[in-house]
Amino acid sequence: MDRKEKKRLKDEIGKHIDLSNGRFTDYEVSRLHNLVEERDSYDGRTQTYRSSYKAFDSEDTYHVEDTDTYTFHSDEDGIRIEHEHVSDWDDGQHDESREVARTGRGILNLLGKLKI
Repeated sequence: MDRKEKKRLKDEIGKHIDLSNGRFTDYEVSRLHNLVEERDSYDGRTQTYRSSYKAFDSEDTYHVEDTDTYTFHSDEDGIRIEHEHVSDWDDGQHDESREVARTGRGILNLLGKLKI
């Protein structure tokens, strides 16, 4: 891809995704441009992963159930991927965290989790 084509694609992408002066390979620009072009068909796509493991401390052993949910959104606020992480411990502890990827690099880092 030549420089003019890459700049044109980045300008189109920049209308929906914050590129934050990032450096992107031709492949990454193509992936982001595909997201912009197909954003309506991807909007609302969700992928959930579940896992469990044992955690240890000096007093006891705990069983932990983790759930990670990734959701693609495209609206007037632009394109973003939300990642919600929930950990449920067998002793009743419940932990939640949420992050939103809005930059080109952040979206690329989570894109594989959505199988797009």
